[in-house]
Amino acid sequence: MDTSDKRPSLRIAEIAITRFRTFHERTVIPLHTRNHADVLAVFHGDNGAGKSNALEALDLFFRALTYWMRWRAGTLLSTDPSLRCEWDAPHPPDGFTPRRRDWPTGSWESMNIEVRFDQEPLGAYRVQLTPSGSDLFLSVGFLVLPKRTLSEVTEDDYSSLSPSASKSLRNLLETPHGPRSRPLFILDEHRRGSWRADDAYQQEALETLSPLLAEKLLSLRLSLEPLERERWRFFGSLLSKFPTLQGKEISIDRVSRDSIPELFFEERGRQILKLTELSSGEQQIVTLCAALITSRASIVAIAEPEMSLSATNQRMLKNILEQQVREGLIDQVILESHVQVFDGPEVVRFRRENGTSRVIREVRKPETEALVAHAREKGAEEQYVTTEGYTQLPAGMRQDLGLEGGGMLWFLRDDRKRWAAWKTEELEELLGANDEPSVES
Repeated sequence: MDTSDKRPSLRIAEIAITRFRTFHERTVIPLHTRNHADVLAVFHGDNGAGKSNALEALDLFFRALTYWMRWRAGTLLSTDPSLRCEWDAPHPPDGFTPRRRDWPTGSWESMNIEVRFDQEPLGAYRVQLTPSGSDLFLSVGFLVLPKRTLSEVTEDDYSSLSPSASKSLRNLLETPHGPRSRPLFILDEHRRGSWRADDAYQQEALETLSPLLAEKLLSLRLSLEPLERERWRFFGSLLSKFPTLQGKEISIDRVSRDSIPELFFEERGRQILKLTELSSGEQQIVTLCAALITSRASIVAIAEPEMSLSATNQRMLKNILEQQVREGLIDQVILESHVQVFDGPEVVRFRRENGTSRVIREVRKPETEALVAHAREKGAEEQYVTTEGYTQLPAGMRQDLGLEGGGMLWFLRDDRKRWAAWKTEELEELLGANDEPSVES
């Protein structure tokens, strides 16, 4: 079902946020390594560090951009690039509502949210919200970025997006995967999903299979469109990868004509189980997969994907998310997590300093990549020690190794088949001195 070569991708390489909630100064969030955007990006950090605010800023970016482009497409003769907006509207158009609480305390300068897409023809866009007395003005800037990063860009580099250009880009940014699709779907920490329907954003609680989500799944199963039917088949194949759901045939139907559709799991004709009869972890897996497969979104963001899942199922979930990107159902996945399973050497780390969110990302150098490949060839196994402390290693061992702040740890066997632990710089010395590593006990 790979359709990635038939349409442009909205995969994001960088986000820059200025004066939005805890992002006071311009903060660049890299979602790329070695000049390629991440298939699966992980936001990692303590509660209150700014991870959720970064996702909210991305959501505001797409809603504001969609709203502005629709307005601009209908004002082809207008030379004014700014749109006057209403503060805190109770029934906002397209779900776009500038809110006073989104500005940092005491700041009423322009809020900027910039996004650089991975594909160069798309370039970068800046959504700017400028308070002026009791009014607020929305403007959009565009920039072609041939091999440039947002760290190298200044505010003066952006130019106004012409009406004709905004009209040609509107369909791609609004419906990147065709009719009824959307650029972004966020499943927050309260298991609420947001999507656009009939030109308005709706929000639905997804702790269990909601009525709206059940209707979406039933429409997939009953659809005569090949791509929709393929989505239903892919939904079943995703669930079958989890050990506790293997061997169960999945169906959805109405018990009576006016009832809400129900999911059923049949064990090869022996037993039929309703969704509510599965464990809480199994229900969480089903709901997550259902929300993702019916979102029709280019970019999917999930807050705390580990909720109610064991470490084994967390790893399985990570694998099926990456598979959905490979299959072309999703362009990119962003996870906001606290657990070790989703941690690693290249996660985007958030921290809060003096009320301001900061972002750090460490990327392996090219020469380290060669070392990693060589070490794996020699049978070395790697494990990332998180900043919070990898729980399977004693605190004293982490201290002796100098890994209190996190880092990669390599394990090799000696001649007596005993394991020894090495840091990356020690591994480099070990393998560099001798092509065949010899570890003394």
